Amino acid sequence: MFEINKVVVKLVLEIMKDKNDFENIIKKLKNEFKGDKNQLHFQDQANTKEIVVNWYIVLFNNFDNDLVDSHKDIFITLIESINFQYPSLVQKIIDLVCMLSVKNEEYFRDIMKTLIQRFHNSKKEINQERMNQIITCLCNSIKPEKVFMEFATIF
Repeated sequence: MFEINKVVVKLVLEIMKDKNDFENIIKKLKNEFKGDKNQLHFQDQANTKEIVVNWYIVLFNNFDNDLVDSHKDIFITLIESINFQYPSLVQKIIDLVCMLSVKNEEYFRDIMKTLIQRFHNSKKEINQERMNQIITCLCNSIKPEKVFMEFATIF
């Protein structure tokens, strides 16, 4: 739904010279993701979060794994805050999680535990079809055997 303008992305990536620039942008994105829940309508919050997740995808795709490692809290927060009423936001979060899980095995295990816990805690608000779509997305991005083995290990 919300795509980031490629020219803006190119400009931002060219301007970022070092880790400090990355850190400043990530800090700002974290704040925007949390947002002021009192001032924004639910749909506006979801739209803002989707834009932030799009930026995370771009940034983490263009920077080293050590930067990803130092910001694992972001991804746990994303999963814990999933609102299953906003499928496009859920899909973006899962896309980001998959992208990073492929890069980092330890991260993959942590994320799977958090995701399974989120499924368990949200049994009443998520239908089986939506859960299957998320698992299918995971299996399409990550080896299906790996996903199911991690599920089996956790259960």
